[in-house]
Amino acid sequence: MKKTALVRLTTDERAQLQHLLKVGQAATRQLTHARVLLKADEGADGPAWPDKRIAEARDVAPITVGRVLSTWDHALLTCNTCSMNSDAAPAPYAG
Repeated sequence: MKKTALVRLTTDERAQLQHLLKVGQAATRQLTHARVLLKADEGADGPAWPDKRIAEARDVAPITVGRVLSTWDHALLTCNTCSMNSDAAPAPYAG
């Protein structure tokens, strides 16, 4: 199976994803995405697993791995939807 997209994580990005997994206080989808990204990482510290191997190891469909890798954006690590900034207080209810 051909690689969907190249993922090269910086040391900081890798640390943030590992922290997210260590804490485990995120949605299952976010944790799965973090695991996929860490296994696909082709940077200096990454294992650079092929998509098929990641799918088998994580028990997800290969298309899921492809979707995670093709939509990967470094900016997502700082957005609230990824819960990477877990120390930030939640926004107050505005309704």
